[in-house]
Amino acid sequence: MANIFNDYFVTLGKRIANNITSPCSHKCKYPVAYNGPDHSFVLHETFPEEVEAVANRLLECKSVRMNDIPIHILKSCINALSPFLAQIFNLCIRKSTNPKSLKCAQVVPIHKGGKKTAKNYRPISLLSPINKIFEKLLYSRLYSYIEQHNMLSKHQYGFRSGLSTSLAVYDTHENFLQNTENRLTTCAVFCDLSKAFDTLDNEILLWKLEHFYGIRGLPHKLLTRYLQDRQQYTVVGGYRSTTQGVTLGVPQGSSLGPHYLPYMWMTPHKHQTLLLHSLLMIDCWQYPVPIPPTYNMEWIVNCKKSMNGWDIISCL
Repeated sequence: MANIFNDYFVTLGKRIANNITSPCSHKCKYPVAYNGPDHSFVLHETFPEEVEAVANRLLECKSVRMNDIPIHILKSCINALSPFLAQIFNLCIRKSTNPKSLKCAQVVPIHKGGKKTAKNYRPISLLSPINKIFEKLLYSRLYSYIEQHNMLSKHQYGFRSGLSTSLAVYDTHENFLQNTENRLTTCAVFCDLSKAFDTLDNEILLWKLEHFYGIRGLPHKLLTRYLQDRQQYTVVGGYRSTTQGVTLGVPQGSSLGPHYLPYMWMTPHKHQTLLLHSLLMIDCWQYPVPIPPTYNMEWIVNCKKSMNGWDIISCL
């Protein structure tokens, strides 16, 4: 049973991605002349006090991987461990590497409802608590850099400090009211990306991080190592499956992986105007647009086609 679930989860992203019609490789999907930002991301090293602070903020979840240190035990001795962990993390930063043992995920299937078949289970990845600390250190630096240079759309509500889906609903409501006052009809196109975390193309993501966000050199190499050579096994009823490699997507349950998805929204081509005016969450968006009286239904259909074009180009 464990092997059946693991085979399904490992191949899910590939099967969905194969149904996405993509005209060419990611290297020719975007303007070759686009050089990206002038600034570059600098990944600073950490220190024992920061490691200790991050560890103490970890949620004490009941589930851990087999043979892992429970988080509450890790917290109890973090004062003594933090100098050594800081040394290990700094070595990973200097060498631009991410140890394989930290990237192997134990997957727990969570039933979503309906018939008890593999497709009705959500894979939740359990990773090493040590890895979670390292991921949070990386994310805090990456997020500060992105926010400092104002590189995300102001309408990006997912995984951002001070923003939430409640504010997205409020923004939508305000748009509708404003259009009504201006005697305009409002059309809203809603899009939910199917299995976005499972189908996220790592090559396209890494290309965008380098060319659109200025994440180059050693930091880019480290993030590449983080995404590459990932493995997983599934545990069902105490039985463990064989370990298999994962080539697509990001692990759900990791501290850094899901935060990559908002960076896929940036795209400096003909779809950029559309996305800049969309309300963006994590794996879905909505595009509320006022329709002037002179426009007809064909114009709305063209908006939807433009959004579909972005999906195909980004392989989501």
